[in-house]
Amino acid sequence: MFSKKEFSFVTIVLTVIAVVTVVNLFASYRKSRDVSRKNELGDIESRLTDFKKAIGTFPLATEDGKIIGCNGFKNKQGDWVFAPCEWGDNKINSPFFDPLPRDPYFDKGRKFVYRSNGDNFQIYAALEGSYEDEYDKNIVLMKISCGDVDCNAGRTSGARPVLYDPLPSPSPTPRK
Repeated sequence: MFSKKEFSFVTIVLTVIAVVTVVNLFASYRKSRDVSRKNELGDIESRLTDFKKAIGTFPLATEDGKIIGCNGFKNKQGDWVFAPCEWGDNKINSPFFDPLPRDPYFDKGRKFVYRSNGDNFQIYAALEGSYEDEYDKNIVLMKISCGDVDCNAGRTSGARPVLYDPLPSPSPTPRK
């Protein structure tokens, strides 16, 4: 039998162990989501590069940050015409963007944001950990909405770091 003092000590030790375990578990889940976001940014970047190699330009962007690169066809003038892609599985044909990755917290309001003028692109995400190497305070200062939070990480075309002046997207008339 334990004395009252020993029982209290054992209870405190077990409580501390439980709290530390739970905190570490949540930190692991958060880190896992950030690793997923970073991998998905790389995947999207690769798909955008493949698109440019095949079509000759990066896909344009909608005002709300979607990639205009799905359901492509050539019109009578010989120009490519594309519709906006949905993040996740697309209901329309896209050899480049189906399925298109989406943020692990997409159902909670988070999203990736894409910007492009056809010559260059920027793709943004919101990491949960501010100590991640890809976390960029300059992107935070731009106040780009990644859904329910401001974006804080990103990638861009070219050899330079993420552009700090957001690229304007032309106002395309997507095919419906």
